[in-house]
Amino acid sequence: MEKQNHTFLVVLILFMCLAGIAFTFWRQEMQYLLPTPKPTQLKQVKAGETINIKAFNFQLKENKPLLIHFFNPDCPCSRFNLKHVKELISQYKNDFQFIAVVPAYADVESAREKLNDLPIRVYQDNNKDDLAKTLGVYATPQAVVLNARNEIYYKGNYNKARYCTLKESSYAALAMEALLNNEPPPAFGLLASTAYGCELPSNKN
Repeated sequence: MEKQNHTFLVVLILFMCLAGIAFTFWRQEMQYLLPTPKPTQLKQVKAGETINIKAFNFQLKENKPLLIHFFNPDCPCSRFNLKHVKELISQYKNDFQFIAVVPAYADVESAREKLNDLPIRVYQDNNKDDLAKTLGVYATPQAVVLNARNEIYYKGNYNKARYCTLKESSYAALAMEALLNNEPPPAFGLLASTAYGCELPSNKN
């Protein structure tokens, strides 16, 4: 009887360990390989739409394209692509202006620390994430490129690879380059426009 109890205890401990490993893997990896659930009230924003960006009181220059980086320092996916975002900002700092928008619930000071060596201003969205909703953004990280007329030029993922290592699918970078070359907005397809990452909590309400 004592031997059976010992065996049961060992099996139980192993099961709990495996369950813990599985949960951690899901939390850190697997769930972000799936598309982020779309909110039922999602605003559909398309290329060419004009955005009243002045209503949000950002300190922006007139007649210069803008990259809005939706960033959450607590989101693993945001951390994965941070290096790529820094490279983009360094490459295009003379041609674009940049702002990072942090969700209402996130730690804005942590975001500023992670981006403090770059020419980018960090703002916090309001408690309803109104800027994100205005732009049809419901996850982080996401990129929104506005042309000098405040028209949506690109909205979507930075890359189809989570670490942003594939140049051929570096969507935001390709869009920025196309804009500078006065080309029409590229049509990248669903891999660019289907959000993957951390859902904004305000979309769950």
